[in-house]
Amino acid sequence: MQAKKTKSYSRSAFTLIELLVATFIIGISGFFGVASYQAFTRGARLDAQSQAFVSVVEQAKVRARSNDKGGCSTMLRYYITINSPQTYQFKALCTDSSSRTITTKNIPDTESITISDYTVSPLLFNRLQMSVTESCVVFEDSQTSNCRKISIDSSGNTQISKECSC
Repeated sequence: MQAKKTKSYSRSAFTLIELLVATFIIGISGFFGVASYQAFTRGARLDAQSQAFVSVVEQAKVRARSNDKGGCSTMLRYYITINSPQTYQFKALCTDSSSRTITTKNIPDTESITISDYTVSPLLFNRLQMSVTESCVVFEDSQTSNCRKISIDSSGNTQISKECSC
């Protein structure tokens, strides 16, 4: 008797199930990747707004300590006012009770970031002194509820934390 020959087939393609599983895995990975990237960029925007406020505080502190008159013939102090949840200003207060605006910062509406809490407005920087009004300002992203609290001590030193209230 002669042995029957069996044909052996080589597999040269993927099955439909294998393709669907691979597509599903790639889709889920992409979804989580995009979500993580969006969370990262929102956090970076919140950090950028907080750092912008800190740089204005630092500018006020340096000018007050250096006897810069800020456009006044004689000056009393520098101060930062919070005008709205989207706007704050850095100003010089002259002895004749007038004030000179040095910088106005507006938080863009597209970022959903606002100043949600603060303890003192205006924040005062006394000229030629090391004294600053102790204060706290909170920036909040309303879409993610993430916050950055900026604490300013009486020496003008700033500290940023992730707390949501003063």
